Amino acid sequence: MAQSILCPQCEKRFRLSDNPPAQATCSGCGTLMDLTAFGGGGAQPAAAPEAPKTTSTPKPTQHRASRAGAKRRRAPASRRGARRGPPARGEAPQEKPMSGGTQAILIFVGVLIVVLLFVVAGKRDADDIPKAPAPPPVAEVDPTPSSIPYSPEPIADPSKRTKKDTRKRKVPLNRKGKPRLSRVQLVQHDWPDEVPADVRAQADEAIRKMYVGGRDGVEAADWMVSQGRPIAGRLISEFLVIEASPGFDDRNGAAMAMVIDGTLRRIDGQIERYWEERERIRAWGAYAAPSFITRIAKRWTWWWIEGEWKENPRKPWDPFEDEDDAAKDGIKRTEPDKKKDPKKTGYGKRAGSD
Repeated sequence: MAQSILCPQCEKRFRLSDNPPAQATCSGCGTLMDLTAFGGGGAQPAAAPEAPKTTSTPKPTQHRASRAGAKRRRAPASRRGARRGPPARGEAPQEKPMSGGTQAILIFVGVLIVVLLFVVAGKRDADDIPKAPAPPPVAEVDPTPSSIPYSPEPIADPSKRTKKDTRKRKVPLNRKGKPRLSRVQLVQHDWPDEVPADVRAQADEAIRKMYVGGRDGVEAADWMVSQGRPIAGRLISEFLVIEASPGFDDRNGAAMAMVIDGTLRRIDGQIERYWEERERIRAWGAYAAPSFITRIAKRWTWWWIEGEWKENPRKPWDPFEDEDDAAKDGIKRTEPDKKKDPKKTGYGKRAGSD
């Protein structure tokens, strides 16, 4: 029966033949092994070993070989199966277990490859979709006078529809023919040349009394109205002063602007007749909002700087003469919009009677 030994140095396994040599060299680490204890060199089985002498030292090779044999007999199966160094001839090499980090890297690489495959496949499918052909170019046609739409010149004032306005305006008009209030700024206006110096001094004192109110304020407002439109520029300049202090967002400022606006409307009716705005500035409520006060102040400013007070004076608005509760817009018309049926009006007959 063939025997197996282990190298005392690297524990490599060797299978012995029936007549092994006395010594052999390990092919793994080059250690010289003594095989006489295993029948090497034709030696007879030795007799019972005698007690070794204390002075004699056994040979290193014999000691290592006998120690290796004893270790081989005592080692368990799991220990004998473990090897160090290269595997023996004819045996498959053992694979080392894979660490967790390596497995995670391999999984990430695999997922990345799958995603790239899906992206490439989707792009290929998108390229395969037929695209709509581009429309053929349209030849440019020279515009003719008959193909250009006619756009009439906007009319600034409805009362001047029969007259062509050729004057140079300081404030441009919008699409509806109205001035662009965004181009209007509140400023201080100069006195016209026709206003004498004594009237200018009295105007300043009258404005102060108008702010105080009472009987003196009413008389001061009546005097300002009696001076006519040339004195309106001094009243319009007060909007800039009020805006600076106390401000349109202050109740006192709104009350001062209300006094100025009411006096100007007694002089000219451009706010109601041209802008169709019948509401006046109030000291409280919705018509005391800074935006509404600013809009009214800019309309009066435009009326003055554009020269409307000279070229197109308008009759002051009178609610008793110019307003009609029966009309849809509340404005009385010179001609009725629709003829009324006399049978359906008046209090002489009841509804449904003959």
